[in-house]
Amino acid sequence: MTYLVRNDNSTLNTEFYDFVASCGKFNAYENKYFLPIAYCVSEEMKNLTFESASPFDLHNDFWYYATGMYGALKEIEVSDYTVDNINDNGMDFYEETFSFTKSNSDAEGTIRLNYTIPESQNVYVYFDSNSVDNIDVYTEIGNFKVSQDVGESYVLDCGYCDEGDILTVEIPVKAEKDSGSADCYVVGLDKEVLDAGYEVLRHGAIEIEEFEDTYFKGKVVASENKMLYTSVNFDEGWTVKVDGTEVEKIKIADALIGIELDEGEHTIEFSYTPQGLKIGLIISAATAILLLAFVIIRKLKEPRKVKASNEEKSVKENESDEQPTGIDKLMAEDLGKDATVEDAEALLEPIDEYEGQLQKNAPTLSKADELLSTQKLDLNEILGQIQNNEKEKE
Repeated sequence: MTYLVRNDNSTLNTEFYDFVASCGKFNAYENKYFLPIAYCVSEEMKNLTFESASPFDLHNDFWYYATGMYGALKEIEVSDYTVDNINDNGMDFYEETFSFTKSNSDAEGTIRLNYTIPESQNVYVYFDSNSVDNIDVYTEIGNFKVSQDVGESYVLDCGYCDEGDILTVEIPVKAEKDSGSADCYVVGLDKEVLDAGYEVLRHGAIEIEEFEDTYFKGKVVASENKMLYTSVNFDEGWTVKVDGTEVEKIKIADALIGIELDEGEHTIEFSYTPQGLKIGLIISAATAILLLAFVIIRKLKEPRKVKASNEEKSVKENESDEQPTGIDKLMAEDLGKDATVEDAEALLEPIDEYEGQLQKNAPTLSKADELLSTQKLDLNEILGQIQNNEKEKE
């Protein structure tokens, strides 16, 4: 992670982060201990497993398999605790994993775990429970306070704490919960172990030359036979080449891609092709072949169809020679095949009568039109008066 954005009032250790910018309540920092997408680690990394419930144990295991150094994160124990409406069994709350029951099942309860910071360092908290909705984490002097939704548990960075500071994890228990259990882990970062391990990893980091969504290329120097650890999810769609030769991918912790490297400088290439794309290309190619075959077969059959079409056209032309055309055709369609000119003139007599009736009624129609025009003018005048009255009322 190159940059970190915070929206709380915690103090970030300037030994780890450089302040970059701020906007409102948000502050951006640059991570001084940044590592790229791939870097050399010990060959023991292939033995890494994620079995512990504590993310800090997993981190220590990772650091050991990567650098050969253990204990970058050290446990901070509970120094004391207080409870409200919670049965106190004496030692339960000194453990990282504990159970609890309420004294009064109808009322709310609270557990407060206090941690005395043994030395000045960055402090981290991880809390997990199916019986609690949220927690509050704060320091006694008030330089840090944050609430966390337990349904979205994550490692909480409490920032830099001085030796002797009291960090409190307050756990409210709702009235509807009679009992439950929880895991609460608090650790401090050993900077000496961090620095020593980081130097090992930094010198084996890849130098990126090209980078795209589905492809990246770079150079890396292995000081001895190493494993190249990457933050790339293990997927069969990835192809990995070392010095131009495709190599086998190793699955690290059942999640990420690693590859074995001999001592020396190497060019690394990662390229990704979705598995579905290969199947799609095969189907598309097969479809194109079938379509081409269909077109060829159709072309071969086309001369026969042309010959049959010409014969059919010739028959239709012969038939059309015997059919009437022009006025004769119209008379045949409307009056029958044997109709005469006299029959057509008889059809025009009703039309002549209709035109005569129109001329006879023309004065009446003109008068009606005049009346409608007068009424239209009246309506317009009425509307004008209504509008004038509305204006006078205003």
